[in-house]
Amino acid sequence: MADLDNRIYAHRLKEIVYHEAGHAVAIALRGMHFEYAMVNPDGGGHVYADLFRNEQTRKRMPWRKFSANWKENRDLYYQSDKSFLDSLAAIRLAGLVAEEIKFDTCDFRRGADDLHKFHLIAKRYFGGNFSGSRLLEMRKRVWNSCRNELSKQETWDWVERTALA
Repeated sequence: MADLDNRIYAHRLKEIVYHEAGHAVAIALRGMHFEYAMVNPDGGGHVYADLFRNEQTRKRMPWRKFSANWKENRDLYYQSDKSFLDSLAAIRLAGLVAEEIKFDTCDFRRGADDLHKFHLIAKRYFGGNFSGSRLLEMRKRVWNSCRNELSKQETWDWVERTALA
């Protein structure tokens, strides 16, 4: 029984590693920067990136790095620039997409925070007035775009190397 538990734990951890690697590569592909990716032994993970430079965060954590183009990112976000919002949406879904590519399935429960933030981006994209069908249409479009991007051999090799690191 202990051997089975260890194999299940190892597989779950591997899913999390690929999930976080998907986020990291999606950020880097868009010319943005992240500080580091982390996977917790308890089964969680996170890619630390401050794409907009939060002044309060800077004061509390002066050692923290910020994306070089944080001002431009913030401007594009508040202008509701469609291509920039698509990029942010793809970054949010990239972890789940990487899981799907590697394991032929993904855990939407583990990606609940990513999906929630995707919905917030969609709200900004549509201006707050949108139907569930438009949201699903956007998610399908961004998902397929992200899947095509991560499925390219050179990009997937990058995801693999990031996951192994």
